[in-house]
Amino acid sequence: MLDGVSPRSLSRGGTNLGFADNGGIIFDDPAAMVNIDGQEMVDIGGDALIVSNQFTNSQNPGGAASTTFTPVPQVSMIRKSDDGVWAYGIGLFTPAGFSEKYNMEGPVTLPPGDYEYESFGALVKILPALACRVTDRLSVGATLGMGYSYAELKGPYFAQSLNTPIVLDTHGAGVDLLWSAGVQYQWSDDTTLGVCYQSPSPFTLRGDASVVVPALGGAASHYDSNLHMEWPQSVGIGIRHQLSPCRVIAADVIWYDWQNSFDQFTLNLHDPLNPEFKALAPSITEGFPLDWRDSVSVRVGYEQQLANGMTFRLGYVYHPNPIPDDTLTPFIQATFEDAVTIGLGWKWNCWDVDVGYAHEFSPQLHGSNSAFEVNNGFNGSTSNGQIDAIVLDFIRRY
Repeated sequence: MLDGVSPRSLSRGGTNLGFADNGGIIFDDPAAMVNIDGQEMVDIGGDALIVSNQFTNSQNPGGAASTTFTPVPQVSMIRKSDDGVWAYGIGLFTPAGFSEKYNMEGPVTLPPGDYEYESFGALVKILPALACRVTDRLSVGATLGMGYSYAELKGPYFAQSLNTPIVLDTHGAGVDLLWSAGVQYQWSDDTTLGVCYQSPSPFTLRGDASVVVPALGGAASHYDSNLHMEWPQSVGIGIRHQLSPCRVIAADVIWYDWQNSFDQFTLNLHDPLNPEFKALAPSITEGFPLDWRDSVSVRVGYEQQLANGMTFRLGYVYHPNPIPDDTLTPFIQATFEDAVTIGLGWKWNCWDVDVGYAHEFSPQLHGSNSAFEVNNGFNGSTSNGQIDAIVLDFIRRY
């Protein structure tokens, strides 16, 4: 999960639940829409993510490296009613994903040589939103929109249903309805509280797959595929406090329900094109074990107005690793525990411009008692990595 969908909020450690100064509030807490300055806000921004990971196992004692680049866009629009009681908006956000690409020696159960270990996944949300000011201090809001998810996986895998190692290449996409609900409360003139619930995002990703079976002399077939996966529900609570007219501090705490979402991915392959496979394996069903733990992300941020009209931002995020040692693989290395962020904002004609930088890093972790076939080489493996993000945001108010 990204530490913030808005480049402005990411610069201050991802804190956003108590704010109303960027379009990312549609995702983070739609109740804040009635609290924006002006009658209308347009927010166009994005992150450039560079993910650098390392993986070492007995087949690759010198280690292997994966570096991927992913642009992550965010676009939103918010408008208030003339009396300020209602607000509506719509936004496009990419709050979650994974990306790995290794070229390294495969498991001992396959012919010697380098194999691609590649994965990519993304969650995109298109969220219409509505908010209402209930009292002078209390506002509520909700979203009901569409989620789109895409995932692909390529690499050696021990197929439990076939009891043999294969080389798998599969991808699929799917859509589903999802929603959120939030509250924002002005505790005092200086302090704002925000709470938001995000629904789970279950998907059936339909696509196709290629299966190569080295034990059958490299025989291969294409299949139709269904991949069942679910992005987690979450609950967040945050506070924004104005220390002085020029200084703001903030903290958000967000719980992610990984245990009930990333317990396993279920892949079903059916209708093979190769007649030999129609007799040998007319369908293949595999459960990729994950067994992730729930996690709580703690975010703190600081913002200061400078004398030259600029705004300085600083933040820190701690998000404990949700992946147990027995399901560590080179396919999803979402083990980044710490992040530091910094940013600067200024006025440019009619626009607010914000730039920032975030650096996330993980400790070195060790795979043991692998839930996968031992000969996949995940036992005794080590992995670690980092993410560097450059963020840019343009906001205009009317």
